[in-house]
Amino acid sequence: MPVFYHYKNIDGNADFMSSDMLRSSFIAVLREYPLMLGRLCQKEMGHCYINIDNNNLNSPVYSEVQSNMHFDQLQKAQFDPEHLQPGPNKASFFLAGNILTGAIKLVNICINRLKDNSGVTIFISVAHALLDFHGLVMFMNRWAEIYRQLQNGISLDNISIKLANYDRSIISKLIPPPEDPPAESLKKMQLDGGWLSKWLAWLSPAWRGSLFDFSIGLAGTTSGCFHISRSSLDELHKLIRDNSTTGQRISDNDVLVAVYNIVYAQSIAAEENEKINSGIL
Repeated sequence: MPVFYHYKNIDGNADFMSSDMLRSSFIAVLREYPLMLGRLCQKEMGHCYINIDNNNLNSPVYSEVQSNMHFDQLQKAQFDPEHLQPGPNKASFFLAGNILTGAIKLVNICINRLKDNSGVTIFISVAHALLDFHGLVMFMNRWAEIYRQLQNGISLDNISIKLANYDRSIISKLIPPPEDPPAESLKKMQLDGGWLSKWLAWLSPAWRGSLFDFSIGLAGTTSGCFHISRSSLDELHKLIRDNSTTGQRISDNDVLVAVYNIVYAQSIAAEENEKINSGIL
């Protein structure tokens, strides 16, 4: 899952998004997500798991580069990542890794400092085996939270660790019994057990990722930027509050994830000439 975050240096801060603090807060948040230091392994056909070897950790890729592009130029280009120079290694929608060794870096971070200290772009790509999109947003929120604490003078030793919950039984409790027919939306996600799907499941994660990545490279990709105004976001917050449990905390990112999901569902429905709800409630 490759995602770009763009930050503009509105106040012209000379130490905008300090490199040392960004790296220190990233290392700190890794303590709460230990699986990001593991290796993607395959036990049987199509069954992957993450193994953590304390003596041989699979450290994420973390780099920082200086761009020759100004934030305003990137904004005029509608934040198209193709215009970033130098750009991160963002081609791998499926983390391919090293085919010969089978090693896959589960997390890839690239900090791109824009020209004249005008802003920063953070690129992050995380293996879907680790997190879904909502989980990625929670990870970025926690990274930002720790960064702000460091910025306010709190030492790393005084920042409490909030370990992520990897208890998958929480999900299984919400899955209907096997005898219940799956929802239509789930049926569309299932593949017939043909020779192609079995062959793909037989491949190692590195080979499978490389194959998918190569296919995407041939097909080409289209990027875009969608802007939601503060007033529209506040209006959505109000609608959700009026229809949710009293006292339930809903962040901006919660709303954005919901909007993203409904837009995606609508695009699929439009392609298949189906009707779908127009709201996120």
